[in-house]
Amino acid sequence: MLLRVLLSLFSASLATVVLAQGTIRGKVADKTGETLIGAAVVLKSDPAKGVTTDLDGRYSLVLDGLGPYTLMVRYVGYENKEVTVNPKGGEVLVVNIVLGESAVALQAFEVEAKAVRTKDAYLERMKINNASSMDFISRDAMLKTGDGDATQAVKRITGVSTVGAFVTVRGLADRYIVTTVNGSRIPTLDPLTNNLRLDLFPTGLMDNIVITKTTTPDLPGDWSGALISLNTSDYPEKLRVSVGTTIGYNPNSSFKNIITGQTSSTDWLGRDDGLRAPPAGVPLVGDDYPNFIEPDLYQQLTLLGYGSTMQGYGITGNTPGFQSTTMGTNNVLQHVMLAEMGLLAPGLLFNSTAVANAVASFNEIYGLDYFSPIVNSQLADYNRRFRNDTWRVSTDQGQPNMNMSFSIGNQKQLFAKSKSPKTLGFLIGLRYNAETEYDPASIIVRTGEPYNDPNPGDEWGRKGTQGISVVTRGWNAVGSLSLKLNRNNSISLLVMPNAMGQANARLLLFLNPGVGSEEYAAEDQFYEQRRMWVYQAGSKHFIPALNMKVDVDASYSDGSRDMLDFKRLAYVNPPPGQPITDIEAALTPPNRIYRYLDETMLDARAAAEFPLSDLPRKTRKLRFGGSYLRQERRNLQGFYRVLGAPGPTQWMEEGRF
Repeated sequence: MLLRVLLSLFSASLATVVLAQGTIRGKVADKTGETLIGAAVVLKSDPAKGVTTDLDGRYSLVLDGLGPYTLMVRYVGYENKEVTVNPKGGEVLVVNIVLGESAVALQAFEVEAKAVRTKDAYLERMKINNASSMDFISRDAMLKTGDGDATQAVKRITGVSTVGAFVTVRGLADRYIVTTVNGSRIPTLDPLTNNLRLDLFPTGLMDNIVITKTTTPDLPGDWSGALISLNTSDYPEKLRVSVGTTIGYNPNSSFKNIITGQTSSTDWLGRDDGLRAPPAGVPLVGDDYPNFIEPDLYQQLTLLGYGSTMQGYGITGNTPGFQSTTMGTNNVLQHVMLAEMGLLAPGLLFNSTAVANAVASFNEIYGLDYFSPIVNSQLADYNRRFRNDTWRVSTDQGQPNMNMSFSIGNQKQLFAKSKSPKTLGFLIGLRYNAETEYDPASIIVRTGEPYNDPNPGDEWGRKGTQGISVVTRGWNAVGSLSLKLNRNNSISLLVMPNAMGQANARLLLFLNPGVGSEEYAAEDQFYEQRRMWVYQAGSKHFIPALNMKVDVDASYSDGSRDMLDFKRLAYVNPPPGQPITDIEAALTPPNRIYRYLDETMLDARAAAEFPLSDLPRKTRKLRFGGSYLRQERRNLQGFYRVLGAPGPTQWMEEGRF
């Protein structure tokens, strides 16, 4: 009983101590915004209890008991300042302190809100102090506008426009733009352009997006239009949990019948489950694919077992008449072989009627249909592996748009009672997105008219209406971990995986007078999936003896972009009520295309910075460093075409490639 009472009293006292503790965190800077490294922050009532600011000018002080407390802040060359704080039990209070020059007698102190990277004020100050021309959009602005991805956000910046998911800055695109994540390069996943599809990156995991328009020595030199920097969220000063969900209704697609193609069981994760992949064992490289063989007469007779017989008559592969694929009526040696096969009596060798009948019998029995399964058996096997029941587009009910996100972040002090406490900060963010776009009746017109044609629209080569759908599913995540070893050294790690899949389908009904007077139909469908994993590591160091800051960063990105089973059909559209199986004509042979791109990039940088002047009003710095970039890209395409299948009925037959 006594032991239970003692334990209860101990637990109650421990809880009282924990609840009575408060944490004061913040940053110490001068009036120009420069952080002060090594500034002392101590309790006025107990000067032995205090800390010094780290290489980012940050401090963290744990207070025991109930306040209020008076903090004394000292730094050589600046005034001493006293700040009164009153944290509640268990509260984390963020107090940023600005010190003035020691020669100025201040009558009051100023406590400012933290200039976090998500705020417009932080970016505006960075823009003012930056020597280059730059624009930005902050996370606060992106939350107000409701932009879901980086493509939607950047087009609100002055001078920036978008074409689909690609960005144009001041009219310059492609090779003139470079995109980075936290300052490090990432692959574009496109073999023909230097521009990156920004819809792969959600705004919910970004602190800000900065666009630099003029070059400086510390930036890459292979761009002239703009450098776009996507800056991911940093861990917060205190616990922050964010959960968000949005559901959107699109009157064109939500709960409406839309044009769609085939779907797999994992489309909702932004990846195909293998349904749209080339059949197992079918080569993608043309050199690995067997050639189609149509055997000549010499090869045909050899396959029938008459090779030694032909040798007896002196017949070889070069004998005139035996390079043909069919028998004729004017070659005696061919007729001799017909007699050996029993199709022609030896006594009728020179009887024209008997010879003609024997030739006709041979060509009818032993045509290409007879020998192709023998000499083209591997091709036939490849053909049978393709699925031919997924050529046509279909209709399905469109789903509403949806966006869900979750993030949690905090920082904790490790070994708080030791002589060198350490601070651990972390942030984990997840986001899932689903979007359906559908245009049921867009207009397509192809014309060769000049722009100044006095009667526009009277000449055209193709005109029609089409229904187009794009169904996008994807997820994104970010995880960052930062460890402050002491006030002069810190390291950080970041992992950011992204995945997105888009199912595309189109049904076009059109007229094409140059081909014929009928109405034509075209059906297209394909699936594009993109994946990007970004790994980043960085460290910051301050060397007091040299008054120098050193930053070292490395980034490795591994991405892929696959276009799976791009199927194209074009045929005569049957009249109403007539089934498509009655159509026996196609504008072009149906085909299937597969494209694969894998890209990796390593970007490593190191920079050092030290001041050239100690005068607060004359901030001068020298910054120097170097970087290393390695990029590797592999591209592969497979193209397959259906031959000998004039109409839709034959497209779906097995082994029709």
